[in-house]
Amino acid sequence: MIPIQSINPIRPFMKAPSLPPQSYLTAQALRELIRAARGGFPPDSVGRGLRYHSPELMEGDAEELGDLLAGLAATARERLHDAGMEPSRAGREEVIRLPKREREYVVNMAALLAYLSACHFYRRHPTEALNTANEALGWCITAGDRIQESIIWRLRAPIRSAMNDLGGEEEDCRKALAVARDSADRGAIIASLGNLCSFLIVQWRLDEAEELSTEGLALVKGGPMDRHYPTLLMHQARIMMFRTRYGESISMLREALRWSGADEQPMERAAILAHLGSVYLRLEHYQQSIECQHEVVMLAETLGAHGVQGWGYYRLAEAHISLNEFDRTEEMLDRAEQCARNDPGRALRLSIAAKRAQLFTFRDRHDEAADICRMILHEVTTLPRPDLEMFAHKTLADVAQRRGRYDEAEKELCRAIGISDRDFPQRSPTLRVCLAEIIHLLGRNADVVNILGGIADVPSLNLAEQVRVIRLRGAIAEANGDIRKALEHEREATALERTLLERRAEESLKNARIVAETDRLEREADLEREHRRRVEHELAEAVVSLGERDRMVDAVEQKLRIALKGMEASREKSAVSVVREALKELRPSSGRQESPLHYLAGIDTDFYRRLRVGYPDLTPKQERLCGLIRAGLASKEIATLMDLEAEGLKALRKRLRKRLGLQPADRLETVLAAI
Repeated sequence: MIPIQSINPIRPFMKAPSLPPQSYLTAQALRELIRAARGGFPPDSVGRGLRYHSPELMEGDAEELGDLLAGLAATARERLHDAGMEPSRAGREEVIRLPKREREYVVNMAALLAYLSACHFYRRHPTEALNTANEALGWCITAGDRIQESIIWRLRAPIRSAMNDLGGEEEDCRKALAVARDSADRGAIIASLGNLCSFLIVQWRLDEAEELSTEGLALVKGGPMDRHYPTLLMHQARIMMFRTRYGESISMLREALRWSGADEQPMERAAILAHLGSVYLRLEHYQQSIECQHEVVMLAETLGAHGVQGWGYYRLAEAHISLNEFDRTEEMLDRAEQCARNDPGRALRLSIAAKRAQLFTFRDRHDEAADICRMILHEVTTLPRPDLEMFAHKTLADVAQRRGRYDEAEKELCRAIGISDRDFPQRSPTLRVCLAEIIHLLGRNADVVNILGGIADVPSLNLAEQVRVIRLRGAIAEANGDIRKALEHEREATALERTLLERRAEESLKNARIVAETDRLEREADLEREHRRRVEHELAEAVVSLGERDRMVDAVEQKLRIALKGMEASREKSAVSVVREALKELRPSSGRQESPLHYLAGIDTDFYRRLRVGYPDLTPKQERLCGLIRAGLASKEIATLMDLEAEGLKALRKRLRKRLGLQPADRLETVLAAI
């Protein structure tokens, strides 16, 4: 094998500009990276700039980015091929111990291919995306780079999802986590935990998901603040939402929003807002839900993220249909459908179709609703979505019932119940109540009695469904001529209806209290943070002022002592006496003076304890620097207080960052504020 450096005379390790962490790759940014590589080998320089970043790009630039990256990758591939290098295809048995320089070239190639794969994905070419990701994996295995390999396994997961391979998606998520653990890289482990957690939540495997999110949050809190902290909080909040712990969910989502900026993490912020809007929707606080989803739409539009924008419009439609605003609902669905045309997946299009069928049912446009449901049933033969399949059969049953076609309605309901028994057992009793009503209309009361007997005292039946069951029993009693029993059932149903109305009123009040309480706690937390920042800054300014006064006193004292030395003992006795008295006034106590720096610790008495627990290896000087940075002092003020030159302070900050284990993307001020 010919060493690569022997065929590349251009400086291979010239400093390459890196894509700023947490930013999205645009065509303009890529062109700048290529221009900055002049004098070197552009594919290698650009690959180094993209390395160890999750492939995030502006969807609107996917076409141009794909062309640019494909050209760079082809050039890099040709060079590696000429050097006798090929990506591993058979697994880790082929891993070769490469020289450092060759390994660099190979990993840079993998980074280029990772972004190229993302471009193929957004251009709705999932097969090409998967093939490119597989080649990138091969190069990672050749280089033995576990961190970059973990990124590419994470990249493969949504590609497999778009290809309707849910088993493959889970396999890739788990592979990403296993490889990340093997790399021992904290950031890669946290990102992979979040990725797998999100998949499990969608599959309603909440216990497994909660274990992973808890592990991820513990890792974040045990070290420097990680960029994935807001995402992990969001996943934990989603779990709380599905478990109807709405207050906790809102608090977590608001905390996540505080850590995710619209500039640094726009896509994560959009996702957090979308879920916060969903919680408000469940609590029937429609205006807050609509506000959240409007911001999602605006963020997605800025990013050119058509899929996210489409989901934002879809959730707006959910809120408007709950308010019986059918014209607005249809408008939002039209906009969502327009966005879905540019989305590589089919899940959004099917969800929009289902919501439109629901809207048509409310508007008595039964033929259109039935046509949409049949289309959904056709689509789910290749894209397994049992929830939508069950919805389609239930809607077809409703349409058939409204048309008086009870036999057809019975068949559709039986199909829906079969899906429910298999995938959503909690929905089965509700569907069986609907089936009992249809069979009663068909006059088969004996079958109705059997169905009602099978769901008697089922806990998942809500009060409204219990009322329907009691009224059915009353109707059967009346059909059998037992008027007294029919009246008893009617009285029982009426009493339950009254209870239902009371509970709904209580639930609305409870929901309002949840939102009000979370609002109050958030305001109090904001006020506390603002108060602490203000007091810390005021005290820091006072410390700076004291330091300046001490330096002034030192200067005056020095001049007076020089003047004293120049005086003869026999002359100016009175002047000497006055000067000595002045010196005594300047230095009233010869005892040890407490450093003004220690007063900063009084604002947050636990800060230094937490700092020492988290980072026991810090020196006292580094601890003092942490306190001053956290207090919000400028570098010039810190240098003055610590008696350092600007270069000395810069070196001290650099050593502190290394001791804290920070990445280049981590801001020292943000990390210290979170301790």
